[in-house]
Amino acid sequence: TTLQALAAALLGGSLVGSIGYYGLKNFFERQRSRKVRAQDLVGGLIVWVQIHNTEQEERAQRILKKQGATAVRVHEIERQKTSRDVLPIP
Repeated sequence: TTLQALAAALLGGSLVGSIGYYGLKNFFERQRSRKVRAQDLVGGLIVWVQIHNTEQEERAQRILKKQGATAVRVHEIERQKTSRDVLPIP
């Protein structure tokens, strides 16, 4: 019947879509992983973290070191505040 054909088409489409999604997701994750490994081989990555107080600074350092960062340094810079700066940060 038409209803069975429609259900089969929806199920088939969902299955194909899911397979395509996971295939593309894995492809892009592998590409990103290769780029990160290549960057690590030539000296590592630079990660900038914007914090607003000492507690956030200490937390950011703990997280980075826990994840394997070996050269964690704090640099203070002056910058103009934007509308994003007045929003609460979780």
